[in-house]
Amino acid sequence: MQGNITTLMLVIIITISMSTVPLLSSFIIRTARAEEPNNVSTTTTTMNTNTTLSKAPIPFPSQSTIRADIARMFAASANAVVVPAGSQKCLVNLDRFILPLKEHRFIVIRHCVTITGRVIWTHYFNDDGDANFNVQLDPPFAAMLAQGNYNPSYLSKAYTKEQKAGIAPGIAGIHVEAVCQGPVTSNLTINVGACDGYSGPYFVLPKLGEHVSVTGRYLIEYPEVQGGLAELHPAYDIHPVH
Repeated sequence: MQGNITTLMLVIIITISMSTVPLLSSFIIRTARAEEPNNVSTTTTTMNTNTTLSKAPIPFPSQSTIRADIARMFAASANAVVVPAGSQKCLVNLDRFILPLKEHRFIVIRHCVTITGRVIWTHYFNDDGDANFNVQLDPPFAAMLAQGNYNPSYLSKAYTKEQKAGIAPGIAGIHVEAVCQGPVTSNLTINVGACDGYSGPYFVLPKLGEHVSVTGRYLIEYPEVQGGLAELHPAYDIHPVH
């Protein structure tokens, strides 16, 4: 009888210990509501980085840093707000083609903004099916960038293409991702099945040096680069400005 009790206690201890393991890899995601930048809801999400990401994510910064970034970026994007909020340019149904595991990397600043600027880098396509490009923002929107947009890895990766296009290297730009524009070839859980059921829009993607208008969801992605990356993700509308 004593042996059975000991075995039962051991099983309980192991079960409790294993149930706490995911908490070690949990992190806090803070999502800003566009109407109230200081009213931030907090949720806890567990991610298995071995099966979902090709590289370990950069940790989220302190809550005070996040709040300061949200307040600054919210104010900086005042000129970019789409009015009315229900504009046909704001295709918020495209948000569902970003799976929850990836969505948890984002903090949304404003749900729909429009910016203009010059395309300084392109990558068509990612293995998750997204079409990526960076835009050097026109003066009314220049303050919308985050610290990570100035990171050397993001300034230097466009060097060769910029030189070929006659654009000076080392220009910071906002990162834009148009979802499901190409095939999904990734086998990571964070991407598999993301574009199931997608039927458009398929954008005419801009070329290097082109002056464009882009509407999309304005957010910051801290796990991508130190200091966070300001993005329009997903893009809802893309067209040239003449």
